[in-house]
Amino acid sequence: MLRLIKDYAYLALVAFVAWYAVTTFYPGQPDLPDLAPSLVLEDASGIPHALEDLQGKPVVVNFWATWCPPCVAELPQLAAFARAHPEVQLLGVVLESGTAAEIRVEVDKRDIPYPVLLGDRQVKRLWDISTLPTTVIIGPGGRVLDAHVGGLDQSRLEALLDAALTQARPAAR
Repeated sequence: MLRLIKDYAYLALVAFVAWYAVTTFYPGQPDLPDLAPSLVLEDASGIPHALEDLQGKPVVVNFWATWCPPCVAELPQLAAFARAHPEVQLLGVVLESGTAAEIRVEVDKRDIPYPVLLGDRQVKRLWDISTLPTTVIIGPGGRVLDAHVGGLDQSRLEALLDAALTQARPAAR
């Protein structure tokens, strides 16, 4: 009987440590307000882009870095999404990845068809980005509808966007 109690106590300890590790160290969703934070950044060519200028259409903001393997792996999928869905504005925000000239080379090399903006620590803080890649879906009215931490493929992004936009629509009377 004592052996059984020890085994259960050990199992409970292991379960507690696993729960603590997951809740403490696993990257969670960014803590974003209902309305998307301001975003006015230049792309690698020095052209400014403002999120506020895109009101009226859905926007997908993908935070990534050139040194991040999952980020780089999802770029072809995001490019395919952008080409297939011109009604949705996709913005890439590259973080901690070098100079504008280096980013321009990356954008050209990877044939990225959407604006790639140069982010900084302030953007990371404002958008609560702790893990890359992180993708945020914003509705036509500027409301944050969903956020996804980790890599995405085109079909998963389409499903997330569809679910977010469907949930955001007012119910028919």
